[in-house]
This record gives sequence, C-alpha cells and structure tokens, in this order.
Amino acid sequence: MKHLQVILLSCICFIPLSTVSQAADKADLVPFSNDELKSFLSGKSYPLGGNSWKNNKGAFFFHADGTLDAIWKGKKETSSWSVKNDSWFCYTLKMWGAKECMQLLKNAKTEGYVQLYDNKPRKFKKGVIVAGKNF
Repeated sequence: MKHLQVILLSCICFIPLSTVSQAADKADLVPFSNDELKSFLSGKSYPLGGNSWKNNKGAFFFHADGTLDAIWKGKKETSSWSVKNDSWFCYTLKMWGAKECMQLLKNAKTEGYVQLYDNKPRKFKKGVIVAGKNF
C-alpha cells in the first residue's frame, strides 16, 4: 500500500510540471508580421520533411517576387507563394494538389523557429533556414 501511495503521489506531482513546461514553450513562440515573414523567407531555402538539411525530403526556395521553387523526393516544380495573417504562408504545388498553408513562428527562447503544418509542430534550430538556393 505504501508503494502505491508513492507511485500515485509521483504521478500527481509530474502532471502539473509537464503542463507548465508546455505552456512555457508556447509562451516563447512569437508570430512574424506579414512584412517580416515575407522579408525573412525571401531569398532563402527552407527544408521540408525534416528539421535539418541532413534529414529532409525536399526544400522550398522563396523568391522575393512570390515565385516558389520546390523539390520533393527528387521532383522539382515552380509555383507561387504568399503570406497570410498570423505568421502563415501559403503555396500551391501540382505535385501535392490543393493549396496548402504553414505557420512559421519565431522561438524567442532558442532563437530558432517552429513550423506548424496540419497541427503538427516541427522545430528548426537557428540557421537552418538559409540564404540562397540550397538545392
């Protein structure tokens, strides 16, 4: 019985700590303004399907004029991209079908970024989104 009490007490103590930790992570996320996001992405390469250049399946290159170069599993396509409110950018690629949008947020704590796509977060370290076309 004493062991059960210790286990229950341990579980009760850890639940609030994990909740606080998640809330702190969300508090560190800062959206780009529309102009900031367009300026930040223009002229840069952005890995896809992974969170680094070593483990990605493709990439985007954002031209300042709204043109988007994409590569995914060896297939290349040129399309367009645009910025929406609340730190979202959108694109349409024939290889994927309908218009898609992703949210990109700044992580004030790590100076990296968090991408939200289909409600799934992907963390990028500072320096992963790079100037120039990387593919």
